[in-house]
Amino acid sequence: MIKMEKLPVSEQEKLRKCSDERLRQKLINAGKSEAEVKSLSRAALLLACAEHRAQTLAEAAAALIKPAYDPELEKMRFAFEQQKWQQELAEKEKQRELEQAKFAAEMKQKEEEIAEKEKQRELEQAKLAAEIRQIEVEVAEKEKQREFEQAKVIAELKQLEEANRLKEAELKLEKEKLERNEILQRQLKDEELKMKQKEMDRHETAVSKMKLFGDALRNSVTRMSSDPVEIVSFFRSVEQLYQSLSVLKELQAALVERSQGTAGSLSKTTSE
Repeated sequence: MIKMEKLPVSEQEKLRKCSDERLRQKLINAGKSEAEVKSLSRAALLLACAEHRAQTLAEAAAALIKPAYDPELEKMRFAFEQQKWQQELAEKEKQRELEQAKFAAEMKQKEEEIAEKEKQRELEQAKLAAEIRQIEVEVAEKEKQREFEQAKVIAELKQLEEANRLKEAELKLEKEKLERNEILQRQLKDEELKMKQKEMDRHETAVSKMKLFGDALRNSVTRMSSDPVEIVSFFRSVEQLYQSLSVLKELQAALVERSQGTAGSLSKTTSE
């Protein structure tokens, strides 16, 4: 078996730069079956390709060292080289197509990944926007509830203030009414006391005047007799005395009775 080291350095570098797929394709072009080369490792692929390449170079060298010029041989060699070149070109084209397809697949995968990420980002963004809207709605609802509660508290406070104001006004009116009643009661009591005092004073004055006028009448007028002439003189004297002392009419009869003893004697004397 020919080793890699038997090939020229340039040929070794060319083989080492080839991918596994390209090495397999070289062997298939050389007549190997696809199933046979598919199971080979990279090292085995390199050795097989090196052997094929060494054989090809040996055949080419053998053709070159023939001294005689053979048109048929040259024609065959040219056809062989042309076929080889076409195979290499087809291999390169196939490799390019494979790489292009691989690149397209990778690009498609990346685009799908980007699209998936973009879709996921849009979903997350929509979800976030929905959550933000929900939070805004909840905040607005709580703010509305707070304003409603605040307005309710303010209304209740106003009602309490109004009730307190009305109660204070009612208490003030009641107090003023009580004060007026107390003042009226005091005034009525004062008037009643004054009237009682006046009544007492009047009574005391009447009693004192009765005593004063009675003493004066007893000292100034003689006792009335049963003689009609003297009775007339008696009453004239009494009347003059009343006028001089300014005795009230309601006291005059009582004074005469007191000065003469009893009312019965005066009535008896008068009837006679």
